[in-house]
Order: sequence, then C-alpha cells, then structure tokens
Amino acid sequence: MVEDSLSVVNFPPLAQAPSKAPSPSCPPQSATPTPQWRQLFQQAHRIDERLSFHEPKLENGVCIVEPPDEVFEAGVKSWANTLVGYFVGKRIPFKVVKEQIEKKWGSVQVITGANGNFLFKFDNSASSDLVHSNGPWEVWGAYLALRRWEEGMSLSKDSFSSIPVWVKLANVPPELWTRPGLSYVASALGVPLCMDATTLKGNRLNFARVCVDIKASSCFPNSFKVRRRSGILVEVMVQYVWKPSVCSACRVFDHSSNQCHLVENKPLAARVDAEPKDVQDPSKLGLVLVKGKNRNVSKLRVRPAPMVPKRKRYLNLRRSPTLRK
Repeated sequence: MVEDSLSVVNFPPLAQAPSKAPSPSCPPQSATPTPQWRQLFQQAHRIDERLSFHEPKLENGVCIVEPPDEVFEAGVKSWANTLVGYFVGKRIPFKVVKEQIEKKWGSVQVITGANGNFLFKFDNSASSDLVHSNGPWEVWGAYLALRRWEEGMSLSKDSFSSIPVWVKLANVPPELWTRPGLSYVASALGVPLCMDATTLKGNRLNFARVCVDIKASSCFPNSFKVRRRSGILVEVMVQYVWKPSVCSACRVFDHSSNQCHLVENKPLAARVDAEPKDVQDPSKLGLVLVKGKNRNVSKLRVRPAPMVPKRKRYLNLRRSPTLRK
C-alpha cells in the first residue's frame, strides 16, 4: 500500500527569521543617552570665575598686599611673549588696529591698555621677536612704537618724552661688533634696547641695525666718533629708519611744533619779533607798512608798482609831396 511505503523523515528545524529587518536609515541606538545642546554649550563656556580670599597685612595703618613669588612668576610667564606699543601723533580706533595688525602679523591677540596703549600677545617668542626686529610698523600712516613687555613696566606713555627708534650704524669697528661693543656705540644716541638677528649673527658688517630709546631733547646726530685703543678716532655714520617729529616747545614726540597749542596761542607780536632781523629794508623791496584796523600789530603788504601807460605811436598819414602830384 501507498501509506506503508511512506516513511517519516525528520528534517532539521528552520532558522527563525527576524521579525523586522533593520532600516539602513536608522542607525543602531547606543545605550548612553545623547546630551542636549544646552548641556554642550554650558560645558564649553563654563569658566572658573571664583576667587579666593587672602588676608592682607596692615603696616602703620596702611593695607599692604604681598603675593608670594609663585603668583608673580605665573603672571610673568603669561605675558612673556607680549609687545607693548602706542601710535605717535594719532589715535587709531581699536577695530582698525586689530584688522590691520592681523593682516600684517597673522595670529596675535590685540588688547587695549591705558592711555591709548595696545598690548600684542603672541603664542611664542619667535613670533614676537620677528615682529619687533622687523620694524618700524605703521597703521594709517601713524608710527607704532613697540617695546618688549617686562616685569614692572609701566603702561603709561610717559608723555612721549622718549621713543624707541631703529637706526643703522655704519663704519663700526669690527672689534666692537659684539653685544657689549654695540651697546657702547649705540649709547651715543640714547638707551640701547636690542638689535636685529642679522646684526647679532654678524652676517652683515656694512651696518649694524639697533633699536635705541631716544629722548625728545636729542639733537638726532647724523654721526659721532668712537676712539679705538690705539687712540685713532673713527667716525660712525647714523641713518634713522624713521625719524619722528618733535615739538620744540613741549619737547615731546606726540605732536610737531606746527600742531602745538602753546605755539598757536602765542601772541602775534611774539611771532613777528621772532623773525630774523637781517632782513632788507621793506621799502627797497617794494613793500609798504600798513596797519590793520582792529589789530595792534602792523603787517607788510605788497604794494604793486604804479602802472605807467605806454606812449601810443600814431602813424603819419600825411601824404608825401611825391604822392600829391
């Protein structure tokens, strides 16, 4: 029979198919919860603004604050690669200074100081040295006087009584082409501050490029002499990379004599008396002395020479005897 010929066969069980295929657009969910946007911004802007109390000292009724050395060392380290500068003769807006300086120098933090000063904070000493040694720098036609930041340095302009100026010193004796030697040579102009990298290495002996802090009362000499050990005098020539304008009345670099309010407010009689006395007689020069109506001081005005009319020449139209015939 057919039923007897059929035998029962045991088949292996089928693998259970997944209930729902994973969608490619839905990524697998992680066990950790996703932080909210507000939490991310709060963590990014979270700065420790807390301060701690340190009891000051009282000496003779005066409150004295005396931080330890490690506090000063941390502050000096943070300002180590900083240049302090101010613009001579102009006040440049902070936005303009920041834009122009970043175009010239690249990545630098520009900070406004007191009395129109600016602090330029660099990431490393190589960048600050490169900027300082490649001066002078200008923004909107105004000279930027730069100094290296030092501990205990005052951020005031000191009324522009002195200013750092880059100069070139030619014909310097080779035996003085050292740091102490150039310090002695540059002291003839003012207080030596630094020299550029090429001068320091000695790769260029035709001139030494140094930065000198020059006072406004200086006469800015074009040359001076150095005495060698043999007694021979050598003339050193001075070339100013940028020569600032000095007010002869105030003796400062902030403005020129033409812009000084002291000179503008001087009476007119003082200006006339200040004129040189070896001037020729005004009457000989065709000038006449005329007094103004509401002024106490006379002025010289040009009196034009009288116009002499030229004599007209008339043609003789009378007929000659030969033509009468």
